[in-house]
Amino acid sequence: MAVAAVPLIEAVVGEAGAASVEGGALAAAGETASTSRLGQVADMAGDVDLGDGHSMTISPEQIHQLLHSPGAVAKIMEVANHVCALANTMAITREAEYAVVLQNRNDTKRARATVYAKNFYAVVDDAHHSTLLKAAANTHTD
Repeated sequence: MAVAAVPLIEAVVGEAGAASVEGGALAAAGETASTSRLGQVADMAGDVDLGDGHSMTISPEQIHQLLHSPGAVAKIMEVANHVCALANTMAITREAEYAVVLQNRNDTKRARATVYAKNFYAVVDDAHHSTLLKAAANTHTD
């Protein structure tokens, strides 16, 4: 009996050419609650017990390849762009603008995106209304 793979991991592994990876959870972007899950994925090289007699072996290179693959980066940017769009829609301060920046350097464990206040109006808006927090809280991820 095979364990169903998470669709994102399935797509990313296909793109990255890594060995068969089944089970687990990988989602979200930036520095959110999902960051700890991504960090756990980055630290789980070696044999991983999936339960019910299923296991997988994955190398640090395969994990790095998975977390920096085009599929993972696309999902991270999708969620970050959604948070950014929500923040721009929710902004109360006139002329406040939020933007996204992607960090996908080879010397990091994983790609990450950050939504930030692009101008001073957005800094004031976020300080007074917690716009980024509200936008992130209203973004549902897998």
